Amino acid sequence: LVDYFEDDERLFLDGQGERQAHQAANSAKWTNPSRKATAVSGSGSLEGKGPKVLNQISLEFSHTPLIRRTRSPQFVRELDWIDNDWPTKKRKAADYPQVQYYCLTSTAGCYTDFHLDFGGTSVWYSVLSGVKVFLLAPPTKSNLMTYEQWLCQKDQASVFLPDLDGMEDVIKVTLEQDQTLFIPSGWIHAVYTP
Repeated sequence: LVDYFEDDERLFLDGQGERQAHQAANSAKWTNPSRKATAVSGSGSLEGKGPKVLNQISLEFSHTPLIRRTRSPQFVRELDWIDNDWPTKKRKAADYPQVQYYCLTSTAGCYTDFHLDFGGTSVWYSVLSGVKVFLLAPPTKSNLMTYEQWLCQKDQASVFLPDLDGMEDVIKVTLEQDQTLFIPSGWIHAVYTP
């Protein structure tokens, strides 16, 4: 992780010189779908010492006051199946997938391991403050097969996906304040907050 995210204050080498992932990588699995905020140990502490940090990764806010201050990019609205194709009658009755607007908040040192977004959705990230670093892999046959095998490994939390044979064309994108990133459906990605 140190090589990819270049943050040796929170991600570092252990005494034997082997790469170690921040404990957040081991804690990023969702165990309760109704509570998707994951508390993880320490910023930079593999031993679990230090303060807890919170990585809130799934707050849908379409029906909150925050929606009045938020508007998705034009091209997203043009592609949105819910806005464009969902039956009007069902939409007025709030009978539709409520997955259009998510607020994600992370403190420094938070890491969300490699994943595909649910339901094959495309997503857009807009950073209000701070920085997010993404590792992205296109949905090639080789990448998807390698990802599926990695998901089924018992030691998945200790294996860094891009290090596996079969992963190709992994790119790093750093998103800063007031920048927006669109991730197309099927792209495998991990997110780190330095």
